[in-house]
Amino acid sequence: VVYLNGWVALYQFLVSLPMVIPAAPLSDLAIEDIPKNMQNGMLCFLGQNSIVNFSSTVNSSTDLLTGSPKYCYDINDGRNPVCDDCSMGPIYVTVYLIFNIAYNICLVCILKYGDSNILWLSMTFMVPLCNFVFYMPSVPGHVQPKL
Repeated sequence: VVYLNGWVALYQFLVSLPMVIPAAPLSDLAIEDIPKNMQNGMLCFLGQNSIVNFSSTVNSSTDLLTGSPKYCYDINDGRNPVCDDCSMGPIYVTVYLIFNIAYNICLVCILKYGDSNILWLSMTFMVPLCNFVFYMPSVPGHVQPKL
């Protein structure tokens, strides 16, 4: 089961790399900014903020590599600082990966020990379950149901 998921993940990774170039302009990202964007994403995965400005003293943090102070952008005279907060980044990504792997293993096990009808039935329960989860106030971007 894990072997199959590993090959699927490798295939998706190799196919997605060349697709970054046509996808970048669709996201208002210049093609020459792709490497820096990927580097900033990796730094955020390691817990390091990347949207910083050395001219402000709002919400200072420390650079993990050099130990020097780093500061967030300061807009509207310091009342609304804009900065990325990557302190929980490693936890969010790791929890997502664990649940994604567990979900994929469950799908393969349903097909292995059951049949396609059981898989189809279990997939139909996902839509109302997801609707229920996104109505919860603790989920970011939740929508209050209209009765």
